[in-house]
Amino acid sequence: MALQRLESCLRGLAGAGEHVVIALSGGVDSSLLAAVAGRQLGGASVPVSAVTITSELGFARDANAARVVAAEAGIEHVCLPVSLLDDEGIRANGPDRCYWCKRAMFSAMRRCFGDRAVIMDGTTADDDPQRPGMRAAAEHGVVSPLARACLVKEAVCREARLLGVSTHDRPSDSCRATRIATGTDLRAVPLIMVETIEELLLAKGLRHVRLLVDELMITARHAPHNGGIDDFLRSDVHALAARYGYERVRFAPWEHWDG
Repeated sequence: MALQRLESCLRGLAGAGEHVVIALSGGVDSSLLAAVAGRQLGGASVPVSAVTITSELGFARDANAARVVAAEAGIEHVCLPVSLLDDEGIRANGPDRCYWCKRAMFSAMRRCFGDRAVIMDGTTADDDPQRPGMRAAAEHGVVSPLARACLVKEAVCREARLLGVSTHDRPSDSCRATRIATGTDLRAVPLIMVETIEELLLAKGLRHVRLLVDELMITARHAPHNGGIDDFLRSDVHALAARYGYERVRFAPWEHWDG
């Protein structure tokens, strides 16, 4: 029933524009949207594209996951580069950073695809309506089919698994800016360091890894079931951090874990 509601919603929205554009992050929400759009709209007269913004704040692993999902769905995948650090509102990393970030991303998509495009995002029915990014979406006419079809996160994950979407079990994540303490200016070098260290930890088998960086130290959060961190890995991470000017690193499991 949930999937049928989404299919009906997509067909209705597609008829209102000249091009369906899905903001595909590589997470499970937008991945399900892309998968169902590919099934329902693939043979329609309206073209369907999945767009992934590539920037200083995104992770390469997310863009790679998005590329795979688009290929599975049989729809065009576009990587749209945007220099987010050029925006002062984003660079200042204040409490409203997400608004400025989404604003820049949706603006770029509008410029690329035009006013007649129907831009869709992966917002679900149980996402917080007060999220700053939702204001930016509304300002740019972005629609949220999952929310309109009353799909909550649990239903999205279930339907993605049933459809065989490759990202159905990807843990929720966020951009590199969330790793830097709020109020600390976003700079290229610490953001590069975040991705470099997280990729090292993930390559060593750790899951649900997230760095938290402030002026004093780096904290590497990880799932409790990862077990202990061996001395060799600790040494590698410390060496990488020192290369970027950080002398203190600590490893800590998430305090509240439901995964």
